[in-house]
Amino acid sequence: PLLHARPHSFSSLRLASLPFTKLASVIRIAHKYEADAILDAALSRLESFFVPGPGHWLDADPAASWDARLETGQQQCCLTLEPEDAFAAAELARLTCRPRVLPVALFLCCLCDPRLLRHGARRAVDGKVAALDDADFARCVRAGETLRAEGRTMVHRAMGAYAEARWAATCKCRK
Repeated sequence: PLLHARPHSFSSLRLASLPFTKLASVIRIAHKYEADAILDAALSRLESFFVPGPGHWLDADPAASWDARLETGQQQCCLTLEPEDAFAAAELARLTCRPRVLPVALFLCCLCDPRLLRHGARRAVDGKVAALDDADFARCVRAGETLRAEGRTMVHRAMGAYAEARWAATCKCRK
């Protein structure tokens, strides 16, 4: 069982593999009923994934793709999530005053379909829509512009390096 009746048994929230949707439900219920021991354990689990620290975000191979880091994080934190869960994570960060969760949660939101970014994602558990507030939506829109510009810069650098290497190879062949 995910939760036990005794407060000292909440360590199962840190150990059991579970979907993000279940963790989010535990956080919402524990917050509503002021079950602080459960809330602290659940938020600790949430932060283990969303707050950059040693592990999948900072210690990963610098060449690792975003998808590889995301997968490693899910394995290390025993948490499975879909990209759309980032909207609920942002809501939970606001609800529980955990701003350290927001950077990664909002970054994940930026990677979602733009329609989801504006209108939110329907939660599978209860059918409610988890959506960004206006300020977070604006942050994501501005971040998207920056990410696209950085992406273009990286593509230009890569293409320039490719062109230089090709030019160098052509010059070597002619000698």
